[in-house]
Amino acid sequence: MVVLAATKLFIALICAMAYSEAAYQPEAVPLVQVNFYGEALCPYCARFLDTVAAKIYDNGVMNMTRFRYIPYGNAKETQEGVVCQHGPQECELNRILSCAIHLNPDQQVWFPFAKCLESSGPSRIHPLEPAEPCAQDVSISYSAIQDCASGQMAVELQKKAAEETASLKPAHTYVPWVTVNGIPIGGAFEQLQTFICASYLGERPEICYGPPQIAGNSATHATLSQVLQQIDHHLDQY
Repeated sequence: MVVLAATKLFIALICAMAYSEAAYQPEAVPLVQVNFYGEALCPYCARFLDTVAAKIYDNGVMNMTRFRYIPYGNAKETQEGVVCQHGPQECELNRILSCAIHLNPDQQVWFPFAKCLESSGPSRIHPLEPAEPCAQDVSISYSAIQDCASGQMAVELQKKAAEETASLKPAHTYVPWVTVNGIPIGGAFEQLQTFICASYLGERPEICYGPPQIAGNSATHATLSQVLQQIDHHLDQY
């Protein structure tokens, strides 16, 4: 009887300890919110994806973020429908991107597709051609994307993208337009990695402590204070 009571007490203590550990687990470190407002056939957006964003994808810094792409950019709503800055094919590609992201919300899945599509599209005579092979390369269903892009779902997704783009404060004046935790970083978007590392509240990877480099110019370095000065100057314009 004594042994049974002791056993029950031991089990109760173990359960209490397990509950206590579970109850006092530290809160998860919030991800840095990065929003990229762009459009499918903008060469500067393609360059941003192919260099700046691809860099943080490859080195793992993107894992510290919730990275979103809102493909609408400088498109306008008219009585005839949406008119895109670079023509009807850009509108179609924006719908394809919206659908790909909607159907494959994991940024580790949709980002390689978007990078492939945009890095190929602006330099081609037929910018829609890479869409299917890009989907195949990253093992996502292009037929599902097509079905979405040609239907009402794409209309709704683009409507949401338009509303979100229009609600930016300050309003975007060009693309790519990038915000970090809701703050626009203006022309300093090439320093995105520095902003993410500075904003992240958890343990930072070693890559965060190297000298920041401006994409496309390995000889140019900028400190975080210099980057913030650029942002202050940009916001002063509003």
